[in-house]
Amino acid sequence: MMPSRDINLSIVIAVYKVEPYLIQCIESVLNQDYPFFELILVDDGSPDRCPAICDEYAAKDNRIKVIHQANQGVVAARWNGILAASGEYISLIDGDDWVEPDMYRHMIDLAKGNMADLVIVGYQKEKVNETAQQRNALDSGLYKNQAMDIIYRKALYCGKYYEPGIIPALWNKIIKRDLFFSEFKPSENIIRLGEDASVTYPMIAKSESVVIDNAFHPYHYRVIDGSMSNSFDELFFDRAIALLKGLKTNLAINERMQSGLKYYGLFISQIGIMTLFSRNNTKRFNQRVNILKQYHAQYKAMGITEGIDWDGFDSKSKSILQPFVNNHLWLMILRLYYHKGLKRLFQIFG
Repeated sequence: MMPSRDINLSIVIAVYKVEPYLIQCIESVLNQDYPFFELILVDDGSPDRCPAICDEYAAKDNRIKVIHQANQGVVAARWNGILAASGEYISLIDGDDWVEPDMYRHMIDLAKGNMADLVIVGYQKEKVNETAQQRNALDSGLYKNQAMDIIYRKALYCGKYYEPGIIPALWNKIIKRDLFFSEFKPSENIIRLGEDASVTYPMIAKSESVVIDNAFHPYHYRVIDGSMSNSFDELFFDRAIALLKGLKTNLAINERMQSGLKYYGLFISQIGIMTLFSRNNTKRFNQRVNILKQYHAQYKAMGITEGIDWDGFDSKSKSILQPFVNNHLWLMILRLYYHKGLKRLFQIFG
């Protein structure tokens, strides 16, 4: 292992059921043209060959640390990797993706050259036979001093529903390690949707300088068919409340950042509402209504529904979310079924 004083970057990969892709991911990190890093592989109790692959690579490359743990979820796996990190900056990437050889040299140069707390780049979305470059909505450049006000106010919401100023993903960023250990409470392990946002936005809230480079797309985000499901997750609303409560706690230090939470909260809520009332949900109608009422009560209790500017909302989202915010749940449900009925009519007669 390289002496810790020589490590500028700790790269953490949470590993779980990514056996077909893990070797490509690890190799892409080890082939970086930037030498001063450590790679921390956190095996989150993966039931396949992933643990063995991690150990095999650690045995032949002293830049690698391996942590084996019982399955706790990606939130805990990442946090345990962060606790083991010794670099000045931390990168958290996914085990089914891969990176270009110049990714970290370029990002560290931006960080060091600008004394930045956080560096953000673009990425490439990889589907079968299709690659699309993606960027952040906020412009490239160095943000510090008064310019950080733009970051704080627009990171979570740019004014068009739902478009964040900064992509919530962790894997297209490097973050100063010290930010993780001051006024940050790790999220609950129950979180599945929004686990990146639960870290990214609190880190931005504490940053004093941020660099965005939208012209650089070194990260390859693999879209795996079947990885997302439209079926209803029984714990979705419990996870949503845990996510939003965690964000509210961690964004409390930055009022400008916290103001965007109401829009992110509606975005998460809309995802849950749409799956709750989807045709794939086998629950009886009265069960769905009761689940919605329970979630709505918890959501309203968080106090993140005041002062919403509806101008940037599309008409369908607004027709659903305004009644949700105003406690007109039956109107919201009627509108949901009205939209579905119209869509079905167009399918039949269109």
